[in-house]
Amino acid sequence: MRRRIVEIDYFKGVLILLMVAFHLIYIGDSYPYLKRVVYTFHMPGFLLISGYLMKQDAPWPQFLRSLGWLLVPYAVMESGYVVMSSILPVREAVEQLSLRVMLDKLLLHPLGPYWYLHTLIICTLISRLAQGMLTACGITAHRVFGHFLFALVGVWVCAQLMGLLSLTNGYYYMLGVLLASSQLSPRALLCSSWWVVVPLVLLCLVPDCLDRSTPGGLLILYLVFSLMLKCYTVMSTTMLGSMLIRAGRNSLAIFLFSPLFTMGMKFCVPWFAFDPTGLLFLMVALGTAVEGSLLLARVMDAWGISPYFCGRNMLR
Repeated sequence: MRRRIVEIDYFKGVLILLMVAFHLIYIGDSYPYLKRVVYTFHMPGFLLISGYLMKQDAPWPQFLRSLGWLLVPYAVMESGYVVMSSILPVREAVEQLSLRVMLDKLLLHPLGPYWYLHTLIICTLISRLAQGMLTACGITAHRVFGHFLFALVGVWVCAQLMGLLSLTNGYYYMLGVLLASSQLSPRALLCSSWWVVVPLVLLCLVPDCLDRSTPGGLLILYLVFSLMLKCYTVMSTTMLGSMLIRAGRNSLAIFLFSPLFTMGMKFCVPWFAFDPTGLLFLMVALGTAVEGSLLLARVMDAWGISPYFCGRNMLR
């Protein structure tokens, strides 16, 4: 079993909290430029980590079983999100719910944050198929490069010809797979220094760089990870560091269930009208979404639902 990399748990904790924070419509509307900055790196960061952690040498039966247990929570939560979007006055409202609309959202055009699982499933399968093609063709020389190239072609076909995912998102996942093949740790791959703040701020001040598909967006992602690593070295033994690591280790539960709370918290915005910064609302909503998600996970574990929902005894 692969040793758990605590730094990656920390990275995931920071990224999942940013995801929850900026899925609060009130916060996103109050800080639009900051939202653009965060959207440049937070989900690409998750995709890169997912590719980096992919188990590429698992036997096919085990691989397909783990992929299937991604499909179940995806199908359940995406279906629920589509239904709720047809009832609640949300930005991505579904005007008329039908079987055709439901299948379109599930198979082709996911609604809300669950596009990440949709992309993750497709990219994981593409990467494994690319590896299988190399084996079938008997290619051993430059195997890492061949795997990466075949996978990129698969992503391009699914994105450009089939419209199943974003080309840029697929490439970030495959970049994570390529970095994993180097067998280097995050500490070896990143530049842990406070000085990265300088180029990071300068890049974030250039609107054209706030696009994950540009070299500037890729560089912002690298600098953010480098800064997070430096922060980890300082905060790893503090209470805040422990909270972020805890959030990272439970990022799946927070990702799956937090939309239930972020959708509901929009009705509480008037209660915080006395605070023009929105920061008090952010703290309350973020705490509610995270702890509420973990509570739901604990309930599912206690009631024995988790094995049928995600294929493991403990979701949390």
